[in-house]
Amino acid sequence: MKPVVQDLFDDVVSSGLCARCGTCVAVCCEDCLDVGADLTPVYVGGCTSCSACVTSCPGRELPMGDLEREAFGRRRVEEDELGVYGEALAAQATDPETRDTGTSGGVVTALLLSLLESDAINGAVVTIFDPERPYLPVAAIARDAEAIKNAAQSKYALTPQVAALRDAQPGDRLAFVGLPCQIAGLRKAAAAGYSPAEISLSVGLFCLSNFYFEATTFIIEEVLGLRLQDVVRLAYREGSFPGAFSVTTRSGTTHEVPYPDARSYLRMYRPYRCITCSDWSSELADLSIGDMYGDPDHKGFSAVLVRSKRGEEALGVLRQHAAVLVEPSDPLIIATNPGFLYKKRGNRAVIVDAREHGLPTPTYGG
Repeated sequence: MKPVVQDLFDDVVSSGLCARCGTCVAVCCEDCLDVGADLTPVYVGGCTSCSACVTSCPGRELPMGDLEREAFGRRRVEEDELGVYGEALAAQATDPETRDTGTSGGVVTALLLSLLESDAINGAVVTIFDPERPYLPVAAIARDAEAIKNAAQSKYALTPQVAALRDAQPGDRLAFVGLPCQIAGLRKAAAAGYSPAEISLSVGLFCLSNFYFEATTFIIEEVLGLRLQDVVRLAYREGSFPGAFSVTTRSGTTHEVPYPDARSYLRMYRPYRCITCSDWSSELADLSIGDMYGDPDHKGFSAVLVRSKRGEEALGVLRQHAAVLVEPSDPLIIATNPGFLYKKRGNRAVIVDAREHGLPTPTYGG
């Protein structure tokens, strides 16, 4: 009889529905899965057919209604495309350095620093650049303020974020910063009793799509005409909002592509699973945070959706530390973000078309 893990490869990986979130790797109690070179799981042997990987995987089946009830105690109202939330806010870090080094407002960095200082968490899963390859985004657990500050700004390349929880330690109280698919993997795993670590707060980022790392190399090598091995610093959103794709080389020179142009190149490298995803605003996170578009009164702010009691408590810590300026926002304005329209409307059409042609697509139900 084949091990259960084979179902993961037959139904998800081979069909193109793997989100490369790393959930299956993190929840495997036998360590029979690892992250492969293309960031999908690889089988290293020893499966006992516990089914944790298949049950936790958000790639093919995502019962959103059931997961919302589990996380928030209720389902969304049918017409609410932003999911379940209590408050819609605009926020901006009060510390100039934190604000200026962030992607849009520095709210995530300010949040993590405040939670760490107040001992609400003792670490956070974030995305950093590989110390040996400063152009390559990787997931890691940041355990001090300096590490959190170094993780500031968005990184637009696939990272198996949940797999970083293999480095969690007994007694950890971690915040988890991730994309919708990664948050969904955590929620599915927790609902099935396979949570890989104690997560005190999940912070979901708004997400139009993730991108193959080849998108980054294309911009560096083809657009800017640089050699990857000469890169000593990379930032995807450097400077004033919306920022610029910025590369510094060994010679000390900096080269930039305006972010709106870089975004066009990034979209050339969207994984199939991303174009069949309908979650833009990280609908299963405790707090969802992303760019604020379409609001001239809140230029350079982040949009924040508070979805859970844990999210409310974390926001309270921010306010207590006076770490952010927080003002009410209109969810209709938040939904003017181009990513919302691109993903919630455009991807919906892609999913319908794919199903009509017999192509694999995830199921959203519950």
